[in-house]
Amino acid sequence: MARTWQNVGLFPELSVLDNLVLGARRFFGEYPWQSLLSPRATREGGRRVEERALALLARIGLERRAHDRVGDLPFGSQKLVGILRALMNEGSVLLLDEPMAGVQEDVHRQIRALVQEAAQGGRGVILVEHNVGFVRDLCDRALFLSGGAIVAAGTVEELTRDPRLTDIYFGS
Repeated sequence: MARTWQNVGLFPELSVLDNLVLGARRFFGEYPWQSLLSPRATREGGRRVEERALALLARIGLERRAHDRVGDLPFGSQKLVGILRALMNEGSVLLLDEPMAGVQEDVHRQIRALVQEAAQGGRGVILVEHNVGFVRDLCDRALFLSGGAIVAAGTVEELTRDPRLTDIYFGS
């Protein structure tokens, strides 16, 4: 499983590229003895991880910012980098915590495309999100939670038509 954080959760002093590389799974050389016994394979593994990270950055148009401090990026771009870092993990499930919070419409489209691509590629996607339109666009099934408990389950359309849930969400 790979996840994102509502408040981004990146390392602001590191570069965009370094933040992505840190998300990689099965990074050859992550164990000191591997690096000592196989320095060439470690370098090659690192090169492959960096190439994958750069390819992901190119998909969203941030490849020119790869060596910039991630903390210098606008908030929406940081959200995108957080999702890309989770994608670097190659986990079979992607957990997204409020990916739309605080992002502009252009970033909204990019996030939607990344999430749809991940789901179509066979990843399970669990989305914690208050943006009902975003949930409606992406989800086949939804759960409505209140106070940490599941109150209702069904399609987004079914849940948005339930007056009981509207009262909970918007208050009476």
